[in-house]
Amino acid sequence: MAPSTSKRHTGVSGHCSDSDPAAAQAHVTHHQRRTLASTKAMTNLHPLLAAALFLFFLSCAAAAADPVPDSCEAIRDFVDVSFCASRLRSVPGAAAADRHGHLLMAADLAAASGASARDAAAALARRVAGDDQAARRREDALEACGILYGAASVPALRLMRGYAAARSWATARALLPLTGQAGIGCDAALGGSPALAGGGGEMAAANREFDQLSTMATALLNKVAGRPAAWGVRFYGCVFRTTMAASTLMRSFLLASAAAVCAGAAGVTNTTALDTVCSFLGGYYVTPELCTSVLCHDPTSPCRAARDGPAVAALAARLAAANATAARDSVAAAAAASTPDVETKAGLRACLQLYTGAAAALEWAAGSVAAGRLAGAREVLQAAQYVAAGCDGMVAGEAMPKENGGFDTMVIVAHAVVASLSTAY
Repeated sequence: MAPSTSKRHTGVSGHCSDSDPAAAQAHVTHHQRRTLASTKAMTNLHPLLAAALFLFFLSCAAAAADPVPDSCEAIRDFVDVSFCASRLRSVPGAAAADRHGHLLMAADLAAASGASARDAAAALARRVAGDDQAARRREDALEACGILYGAASVPALRLMRGYAAARSWATARALLPLTGQAGIGCDAALGGSPALAGGGGEMAAANREFDQLSTMATALLNKVAGRPAAWGVRFYGCVFRTTMAASTLMRSFLLASAAAVCAGAAGVTNTTALDTVCSFLGGYYVTPELCTSVLCHDPTSPCRAARDGPAVAALAARLAAANATAARDSVAAAAAASTPDVETKAGLRACLQLYTGAAAALEWAAGSVAAGRLAGAREVLQAAQYVAAGCDGMVAGEAMPKENGGFDTMVIVAHAVVASLSTAY
């Protein structure tokens, strides 16, 4: 039989055998065209895909590198992490800043919060209605709030921020006790006002915001600078240095010593109101001897003629104000002299800022104590106790006038006297 002349096909449909070269060539050409078209389509898609992938990985890298959560986690024992993160992120550039930058931002936020609280307290004080004793006490407490923010914590925060920016850690730390006084002091002053629900409620949110922000700044400073090697405990006008581990034991010892001193003094016949007041200040680390020597330092002083406790408190407040003014003037003279080097002169000028505020604040406090309104004055005196230490931190050695030390002792005693009487009258 003659072989068939029909075309032989493979078992795969559409694929020609090599018995038909023309058909095979046509198939190959068609396949190449399809592959080329697909390659061109992918080539057009690649730039868009690459851009999308780049943006995706960039966002992931940015999220992973965001330092704000890291800074806030580091101080979670002191400040709510979500509060910390939300406040820091409100500052432009926080996501690109390191922890040192976050410290400076926290100090700025706290200072701005304090300035706002100062203005709020002043506005509330102006709106107090009535002229009775309760209204006057509420107005007095609100005025104290404004003074604590405006003359103490806000200036101290701004100075601390400057020293922290320069990485002068010891100096920045010396200002920390003063930076946080306003919020707690304002709350305490309003707590002594019969109209607490009025003034206290309106200042509570501002005080709380400031407390958290100033605590943020303090905690970040300690994280950036490292823990201080030791801290000071004031007693009898001196500073005892102790480690944190021994702090509880030392404090218990000091309290016991103070109680023993006062117990011994109780056996002595008190002949004047001043003796009576001075005999019960052990809880403030002030002995009767220190109290009387400070309040009666001038032999011609009529200190023992004070008829009662409030009169002794008024005397103490007046002396604290006078000492603040004397210290301010001495610091101003030292800052104006040509002898200090640049760093010392800058420190004296910064110290002068603190004393300028303290002198005015204590003049106000003396007037309030004389009028029998002790709660606000007590808190102003409490804050003023940290001015001398702040100045010591900014000006080293003999460059600091001796009046700074004299004021330190006086204001400790004055605060003890006013505080001891603030709940009794």
